[in-house]
Amino acid sequence: LVLPAAFGNIYLGEPFRAIVTATSASNRTMSLVTLTLDIVTPSSRSYLLADSRTRATLAPETGCVEQQIEYALVEAGPHVLNCTAAFELEGDSEVQTVRQNFRFNVLVPLKLAIHVEPLLEQQHQNQAPHFNNNNNMLHDAGSLGHDYIVRVSITNVMQTPITSLEAQVLPASPDSFAITALSVSSNPTTAATGDQDENIVNSDKLQRLLRQQKLGINPGDTHALLFLACPSRALLASRRGGVPQVIGNVDLCWRSVHGDDASLTCAGTVYEPSRADTDLSVAITAVPRDLHALEPFEVQCRVINHSDTPRRVYVQVRRDLVGEIVPVGVSGKSLSAMPPQTFRNVVLTFVALSAGAHNFYGVRAVDIDSRVSYNADAIQLLIQKIADR
Repeated sequence: LVLPAAFGNIYLGEPFRAIVTATSASNRTMSLVTLTLDIVTPSSRSYLLADSRTRATLAPETGCVEQQIEYALVEAGPHVLNCTAAFELEGDSEVQTVRQNFRFNVLVPLKLAIHVEPLLEQQHQNQAPHFNNNNNMLHDAGSLGHDYIVRVSITNVMQTPITSLEAQVLPASPDSFAITALSVSSNPTTAATGDQDENIVNSDKLQRLLRQQKLGINPGDTHALLFLACPSRALLASRRGGVPQVIGNVDLCWRSVHGDDASLTCAGTVYEPSRADTDLSVAITAVPRDLHALEPFEVQCRVINHSDTPRRVYVQVRRDLVGEIVPVGVSGKSLSAMPPQTFRNVVLTFVALSAGAHNFYGVRAVDIDSRVSYNADAIQLLIQKIADR
Protein backbone atom coordinates (compact mmCIF):
# COMPACT_ATOMS: atom_id res chain seq x y z
CA LEU A 1 0.00 0.00 0.00
CA VAL A 2 1.46 3.35 -1.06
CA LEU A 3 0.19 6.66 0.32
CA PRO A 4 1.55 10.14 -0.51
CA ALA A 5 3.78 12.00 1.88
CA ALA A 6 1.13 14.73 2.26
CA PHE A 7 -2.28 15.65 0.90
CA GLY A 8 -1.80 19.42 1.19
CA ASN A 9 -4.26 21.63 3.05
CA ILE A 10 -7.57 19.90 3.69
CA TYR A 11 -10.55 21.99 4.80
CA LEU A 12 -13.84 21.28 6.47
CA GLY A 13 -16.77 21.10 4.07
CA GLU A 14 -14.68 20.06 1.06
CA PRO A 15 -14.87 16.49 -0.31
CA PHE A 16 -11.92 14.27 0.56
CA ARG A 17 -10.96 12.13 -2.42
CA ALA A 18 -8.12 9.62 -2.71
CA ILE A 19 -7.05 6.68 -4.83
CA VAL A 20 -5.69 3.78 -2.80
CA THR A 21 -3.44 1.40 -4.72
CA ALA A 22 -2.49 -2.08 -3.52
CA THR A 23 0.63 -3.05 -5.46
CA SER A 24 2.43 -6.39 -5.43
CA ALA A 25 6.00 -6.19 -4.15
CA SER A 26 6.59 -9.94 -4.41
CA ASN A 27 8.19 -11.97 -7.19
CA ARG A 28 5.36 -14.50 -6.84
CA THR A 29 1.79 -14.26 -8.02
CA MET A 30 -0.61 -13.33 -5.23
CA SER A 31 -4.32 -13.10 -4.64
CA LEU A 32 -5.82 -10.11 -2.90
CA VAL A 33 -8.39 -11.53 -0.48
CA THR A 34 -9.85 -8.40 1.19
CA LEU A 35 -9.29 -4.67 1.14
CA THR A 36 -10.64 -2.56 4.01
CA LEU A 37 -10.55 1.25 4.16
CA ASP A 38 -11.80 3.34 7.08
CA ILE A 39 -11.34 6.87 8.31
CA VAL A 40 -11.20 7.85 11.98
CA THR A 41 -12.35 11.35 12.98
CA PRO A 42 -12.16 12.95 16.44
CA SER A 43 -15.55 11.47 17.30
CA SER A 44 -16.27 8.48 15.05
CA ARG A 45 -15.04 5.81 12.65
CA SER A 46 -16.48 5.46 9.13
CA TYR A 47 -15.87 2.53 6.81
CA LEU A 48 -15.28 3.67 3.25
CA LEU A 49 -14.68 0.16 1.93
CA ALA A 50 -15.54 -2.67 4.27
CA ASP A 51 -14.03 -6.10 3.55
CA SER A 52 -14.23 -6.08 -0.22
CA ARG A 53 -13.98 -9.81 -0.98
CA THR A 54 -13.62 -9.60 -4.72
CA ARG A 55 -10.56 -11.81 -5.10
CA ALA A 56 -8.07 -10.31 -7.52
CA THR A 57 -4.93 -11.95 -8.90
CA LEU A 58 -1.86 -9.73 -8.92
CA ALA A 59 1.06 -10.41 -11.22
CA PRO A 60 4.54 -10.50 -9.63
CA GLU A 61 5.91 -7.00 -8.83
CA THR A 62 3.66 -5.19 -11.29
CA GLY A 63 0.13 -6.24 -10.39
CA CYS A 64 -2.03 -3.70 -8.58
CA VAL A 65 -5.58 -2.93 -7.56
CA GLU A 66 -6.89 0.64 -7.36
CA GLN A 67 -9.82 1.80 -5.28
CA GLN A 68 -11.16 5.37 -5.43
CA ILE A 69 -12.75 6.73 -2.26
CA GLU A 70 -14.64 9.90 -1.39
CA TYR A 71 -15.62 11.17 2.04
CA ALA A 72 -17.47 14.31 3.14
CA LEU A 73 -15.46 16.14 5.79
CA VAL A 74 -17.91 17.31 8.44
CA GLU A 75 -15.60 17.55 11.44
CA ALA A 76 -12.44 19.58 12.02
CA GLY A 77 -9.38 18.18 13.73
CA PRO A 78 -7.04 15.17 13.31
CA HIS A 79 -8.14 12.37 10.98
CA VAL A 80 -6.58 8.99 10.22
CA LEU A 81 -7.08 7.02 7.00
CA ASN A 82 -6.52 3.32 7.70
CA CYS A 83 -5.89 0.86 4.86
CA THR A 84 -5.75 -2.91 5.40
CA ALA A 85 -5.11 -5.53 2.70
CA ALA A 86 -5.22 -9.31 3.19
CA PHE A 87 -3.53 -11.49 0.54
CA GLU A 88 -2.30 -15.01 -0.26
CA LEU A 89 0.89 -15.83 -2.10
CA GLU A 90 0.79 -18.52 -4.78
CA GLY A 91 1.52 -21.91 -3.24
CA ASP A 92 0.96 -20.61 0.30
CA SER A 93 -2.38 -21.08 2.06
CA GLU A 94 -1.61 -18.65 4.87
CA VAL A 95 -3.39 -15.31 4.63
CA GLN A 96 -1.07 -12.37 5.29
CA THR A 97 -2.03 -8.82 6.19
CA VAL A 98 -0.45 -5.46 5.48
CA ARG A 99 -1.60 -2.22 7.09
CA GLN A 100 -0.82 1.40 6.52
CA ASN A 101 -2.34 4.63 7.83
CA PHE A 102 -2.11 8.29 6.94
CA ARG A 103 -2.70 11.07 9.44
CA PHE A 104 -3.94 14.48 8.33
CA ASN A 105 -5.55 17.50 9.92
CA VAL A 106 -8.82 19.02 8.70
CA LEU A 107 -8.77 22.82 9.02
CA VAL A 108 -11.61 25.30 9.47
CA PRO A 109 -12.05 27.24 6.18
CA LEU A 110 -14.35 30.08 7.21
CA LYS A 111 -14.85 32.02 10.42
CA LEU A 112 -18.32 33.28 11.30
CA ALA A 113 -19.31 36.23 13.47
CA ILE A 114 -23.05 36.56 14.07
CA HIS A 115 -24.64 39.74 15.43
CA VAL A 116 -28.37 40.05 16.16
CA GLU A 117 -30.19 43.20 17.20
CA PRO A 118 -33.88 44.18 17.37
CA LEU A 119 -35.30 46.00 14.40
CA LEU A 120 -36.13 49.47 15.61
CA GLU A 121 -39.62 50.61 14.63
CA GLN A 122 -39.38 54.31 13.80
CA GLN A 123 -42.29 56.52 14.79
CA HIS A 124 -42.62 59.12 12.04
CA GLN A 125 -45.12 61.48 13.59
CA ASN A 126 -43.74 64.47 11.67
CA GLN A 127 -42.82 64.58 8.03
CA ALA A 128 -39.60 66.49 8.77
CA PRO A 129 -37.09 65.96 11.57
CA HIS A 130 -37.72 68.21 14.56
CA PHE A 131 -34.87 70.38 15.82
CA ASN A 132 -34.95 72.20 19.10
CA ASN A 133 -33.63 75.68 18.33
CA ASN A 134 -32.25 76.18 21.83
CA ASN A 135 -29.86 73.25 21.92
CA ASN A 136 -29.60 72.00 18.34
CA MET A 137 -30.67 68.46 19.23
CA LEU A 138 -32.58 66.07 17.03
CA HIS A 139 -35.17 63.81 18.66
CA ASP A 140 -36.18 60.64 16.86
CA ALA A 141 -38.30 58.14 18.81
CA GLY A 142 -39.42 54.59 18.30
CA SER A 143 -39.99 51.23 19.92
CA LEU A 144 -38.12 47.93 20.04
CA GLY A 145 -39.89 45.65 17.61
CA HIS A 146 -40.25 41.87 17.63
CA ASP A 147 -38.25 41.47 14.40
CA TYR A 148 -34.47 41.14 14.23
CA ILE A 149 -31.67 42.15 11.92
CA VAL A 150 -29.14 39.31 11.65
CA ARG A 151 -25.65 40.17 10.41
CA VAL A 152 -23.47 37.21 9.41
CA SER A 153 -19.82 38.17 8.83
CA ILE A 154 -17.79 35.54 6.96
CA THR A 155 -13.97 35.60 6.99
CA ASN A 156 -11.89 33.45 4.65
CA VAL A 157 -9.17 31.95 6.88
CA MET A 158 -7.83 29.69 4.13
CA GLN A 159 -4.66 30.37 2.14
CA THR A 160 -6.55 30.39 -1.16
CA PRO A 161 -9.52 32.39 -2.47
CA ILE A 162 -13.01 30.99 -2.79
CA THR A 163 -15.79 31.82 -5.23
CA SER A 164 -19.56 31.45 -5.50
CA LEU A 165 -20.08 31.85 -1.76
CA GLU A 166 -23.71 31.65 -0.72
CA ALA A 167 -25.20 31.77 2.76
CA GLN A 168 -28.67 31.22 4.09
CA VAL A 169 -30.23 31.23 7.53
CA LEU A 170 -32.77 28.45 7.92
CA PRO A 171 -35.36 28.77 10.71
CA ALA A 172 -35.03 26.41 13.66
CA SER A 173 -38.55 25.12 12.99
CA PRO A 174 -41.08 25.81 10.22
CA ASP A 175 -43.47 27.71 12.51
CA SER A 176 -40.90 29.81 14.39
CA PHE A 177 -39.31 32.53 12.21
CA ALA A 178 -39.64 33.77 8.65
CA ILE A 179 -36.12 34.69 7.48
CA THR A 180 -35.39 36.86 4.44
CA ALA A 181 -32.02 37.77 2.92
CA LEU A 182 -31.65 41.54 2.73
CA SER A 183 -28.31 42.67 1.39
CA VAL A 184 -24.64 41.96 0.86
CA SER A 185 -21.97 44.21 2.35
CA SER A 186 -18.28 44.15 1.49
CA ASN A 187 -17.10 45.85 4.67
CA PRO A 188 -17.16 44.59 8.27
CA THR A 189 -19.23 46.33 10.89
CA THR A 190 -17.84 49.68 12.07
CA ALA A 191 -18.26 51.22 15.50
CA ALA A 192 -20.41 54.02 14.16
CA THR A 193 -22.26 54.65 10.95
CA GLY A 194 -23.87 57.71 9.50
CA ASP A 195 -26.97 55.96 8.15
CA GLN A 196 -29.92 56.47 10.47
CA ASP A 197 -32.08 54.09 8.45
CA GLU A 198 -29.62 51.19 8.22
CA ASN A 199 -32.31 48.78 9.48
CA ILE A 200 -34.95 49.84 6.97
CA VAL A 201 -35.91 46.93 4.68
CA ASN A 202 -35.05 47.48 1.02
CA SER A 203 -37.52 47.16 -1.82
CA ASP A 204 -38.56 43.71 -3.03
CA LYS A 205 -36.82 44.21 -6.35
CA LEU A 206 -33.54 45.16 -4.70
CA GLN A 207 -33.82 42.21 -2.34
CA ARG A 208 -34.16 39.81 -5.28
CA LEU A 209 -31.12 41.30 -6.99
CA LEU A 210 -29.02 41.11 -3.83
CA ARG A 211 -30.02 37.51 -3.12
CA GLN A 212 -28.79 36.52 -6.58
CA GLN A 213 -25.29 37.77 -5.88
CA LYS A 214 -22.54 35.21 -5.31
CA LEU A 215 -19.47 36.36 -3.49
CA GLY A 216 -15.79 35.71 -3.95
CA ILE A 217 -13.53 36.17 -0.94
CA ASN A 218 -9.75 36.42 -0.96
CA PRO A 219 -7.67 35.02 1.92
CA GLY A 220 -8.12 37.11 5.05
CA ASP A 221 -11.04 39.12 3.65
CA THR A 222 -14.46 39.42 5.27
CA HIS A 223 -17.92 39.82 3.77
CA ALA A 224 -21.11 40.45 5.72
CA LEU A 225 -24.67 39.48 4.82
CA LEU A 226 -27.89 40.81 6.34
CA PHE A 227 -31.06 38.86 7.08
CA LEU A 228 -34.45 39.87 8.48
CA ALA A 229 -35.93 37.41 11.00
CA CYS A 230 -39.62 37.83 11.83
CA PRO A 231 -41.22 35.62 14.52
CA SER A 232 -44.52 33.99 13.76
CA ARG A 233 -47.69 34.93 15.60
CA ALA A 234 -47.75 31.50 17.22
CA LEU A 235 -44.24 32.02 18.60
CA LEU A 236 -45.08 35.47 19.97
CA ALA A 237 -48.23 34.10 21.63
CA SER A 238 -46.37 31.20 23.24
CA ARG A 239 -43.44 33.18 24.66
CA ARG A 240 -43.07 33.04 28.40
CA GLY A 241 -40.66 34.88 30.63
CA GLY A 242 -38.72 36.41 27.76
CA VAL A 243 -36.50 33.34 27.28
CA PRO A 244 -34.35 33.82 24.14
CA GLN A 245 -35.22 31.50 21.27
CA VAL A 246 -33.06 29.90 18.61
CA ILE A 247 -33.74 31.84 15.41
CA GLY A 248 -32.08 29.42 12.99
CA ASN A 249 -28.88 27.92 11.61
CA VAL A 250 -26.44 29.26 9.03
CA ASP A 251 -25.69 27.08 5.99
CA LEU A 252 -22.79 27.91 3.67
CA CYS A 253 -21.71 26.71 0.25
CA TRP A 254 -18.81 27.80 -1.96
CA ARG A 255 -16.39 26.69 -4.65
CA SER A 256 -12.75 26.09 -3.82
CA VAL A 257 -9.79 27.26 -5.87
CA HIS A 258 -9.55 23.71 -7.27
CA GLY A 259 -13.14 23.82 -8.53
CA ASP A 260 -14.64 21.56 -5.86
CA ASP A 261 -18.05 22.44 -4.47
CA ALA A 262 -17.96 22.63 -0.69
CA SER A 263 -20.65 23.18 1.91
CA LEU A 264 -21.15 23.49 5.65
CA THR A 265 -24.47 22.65 7.25
CA CYS A 266 -25.22 24.34 10.57
CA ALA A 267 -22.01 26.36 10.36
CA GLY A 268 -23.38 28.64 13.07
CA THR A 269 -26.46 29.07 15.23
CA VAL A 270 -28.40 32.33 15.45
CA TYR A 271 -29.96 33.16 18.82
CA GLU A 272 -32.23 35.93 19.91
CA PRO A 273 -30.30 38.54 21.89
CA SER A 274 -30.55 38.13 25.63
CA ARG A 275 -32.50 40.64 27.62
CA ALA A 276 -30.36 43.64 28.53
CA ASP A 277 -28.69 43.48 31.93
CA THR A 278 -29.51 47.13 32.61
CA ASP A 279 -32.72 49.13 32.56
CA LEU A 280 -31.20 51.80 30.30
CA SER A 281 -28.41 51.86 27.75
CA VAL A 282 -26.82 54.59 25.70
CA ALA A 283 -24.59 54.23 22.65
CA ILE A 284 -22.93 56.40 20.03
CA THR A 285 -24.56 55.33 16.79
CA ALA A 286 -23.40 57.78 14.11
CA VAL A 287 -20.59 60.26 13.45
CA PRO A 288 -19.58 62.03 10.23
CA ARG A 289 -16.94 60.36 8.08
CA ASP A 290 -14.55 63.31 7.64
CA LEU A 291 -13.73 65.27 10.79
CA HIS A 292 -11.46 68.30 11.00
CA ALA A 293 -10.01 70.13 13.97
CA LEU A 294 -11.92 73.24 15.15
CA GLU A 295 -14.89 72.40 12.90
CA PRO A 296 -18.12 71.48 14.79
CA PHE A 297 -19.72 68.13 13.98
CA GLU A 298 -22.83 66.28 15.12
CA VAL A 299 -22.89 62.94 16.93
CA GLN A 300 -26.00 60.80 17.17
CA CYS A 301 -26.58 58.91 20.42
CA ARG A 302 -29.29 56.34 21.06
CA VAL A 303 -30.90 55.80 24.47
CA ILE A 304 -32.93 52.61 24.96
CA ASN A 305 -35.33 51.89 27.80
CA HIS A 306 -35.06 48.11 28.22
CA SER A 307 -37.27 48.02 31.30
CA ASP A 308 -40.98 47.43 31.66
CA THR A 309 -41.66 50.83 33.26
CA PRO A 310 -41.46 54.42 31.97
CA ARG A 311 -38.17 56.21 32.60
CA ARG A 312 -37.25 59.87 32.83
CA VAL A 313 -33.80 60.28 31.33
CA TYR A 314 -31.22 63.02 31.18
CA VAL A 315 -28.54 62.74 28.46
CA GLN A 316 -25.35 64.61 29.22
CA VAL A 317 -21.68 64.93 28.41
CA ARG A 318 -19.29 64.88 31.33
CA ARG A 319 -16.97 67.78 30.63
CA ASP A 320 -14.32 66.35 32.95
CA LEU A 321 -13.97 63.31 30.66
CA VAL A 322 -14.18 64.76 27.18
CA GLY A 323 -10.45 65.27 26.54
CA GLU A 324 -9.69 66.89 23.18
CA ILE A 325 -13.27 66.57 21.89
CA VAL A 326 -15.59 68.95 23.71
CA PRO A 327 -19.31 69.72 23.44
CA VAL A 328 -20.50 72.92 21.79
CA GLY A 329 -23.17 74.87 23.68
CA VAL A 330 -25.50 72.89 25.95
CA SER A 331 -23.96 69.59 27.05
CA GLY A 332 -27.13 67.89 28.31
CA LYS A 333 -30.83 67.42 27.62
CA SER A 334 -33.72 66.09 29.66
CA LEU A 335 -35.91 63.67 27.71
CA SER A 336 -39.61 63.31 28.32
CA ALA A 337 -40.75 60.08 29.95
CA MET A 338 -39.63 57.14 27.81
CA PRO A 339 -42.25 54.37 27.58
CA PRO A 340 -41.10 50.78 28.18
CA GLN A 341 -39.17 49.07 25.38
CA THR A 342 -38.61 52.27 23.42
CA PHE A 343 -35.64 54.27 22.20
CA ARG A 344 -34.76 57.92 21.58
CA ASN A 345 -32.11 59.33 19.27
CA VAL A 346 -30.32 62.50 20.38
CA VAL A 347 -27.90 64.58 18.33
CA LEU A 348 -25.18 66.52 20.16
CA THR A 349 -22.67 68.95 18.69
CA PHE A 350 -18.94 68.64 19.40
CA VAL A 351 -15.68 70.14 18.22
CA ALA A 352 -12.17 68.69 18.22
CA LEU A 353 -9.50 70.98 19.61
CA SER A 354 -6.59 69.27 17.85
CA ALA A 355 -5.85 66.81 15.05
CA GLY A 356 -4.92 63.18 15.58
CA ALA A 357 -6.50 59.99 16.92
CA HIS A 358 -8.63 60.70 19.98
CA ASN A 359 -10.78 58.54 22.23
CA PHE A 360 -14.29 59.94 22.30
CA TYR A 361 -16.05 59.34 25.59
CA GLY A 362 -18.00 61.11 28.30
CA VAL A 363 -21.55 60.57 26.95
CA ARG A 364 -23.92 59.10 29.51
CA ALA A 365 -27.62 58.72 30.29
CA VAL A 366 -28.90 59.34 33.81
CA ASP A 367 -32.12 57.90 35.24
CA ILE A 368 -33.56 61.03 36.87
CA ASP A 369 -35.59 59.14 39.49
CA SER A 370 -32.98 56.59 40.61
CA ARG A 371 -29.97 58.81 39.77
CA VAL A 372 -28.21 55.81 38.24
CA SER A 373 -25.99 56.70 35.28
CA TYR A 374 -25.17 54.58 32.22
CA ASN A 375 -22.07 55.34 30.16
CA ALA A 376 -21.69 54.97 26.40
CA ASP A 377 -18.73 52.93 25.22
CA ALA A 378 -15.84 55.02 23.97
CA ILE A 379 -14.92 55.02 20.28
CA GLN A 380 -11.80 56.29 18.56
CA LEU A 381 -12.08 59.15 16.09
CA LEU A 382 -9.46 60.30 13.60
CA ILE A 383 -9.39 64.09 13.43
CA GLN A 384 -7.71 65.69 10.42
CA LYS A 385 -5.90 68.99 10.34
CA ILE A 386 -7.81 72.20 9.76
CA ALA A 387 -9.20 72.15 6.23
CA ASP A 388 -7.75 74.64 3.76
CA ARG A 389 -10.09 77.47 2.88
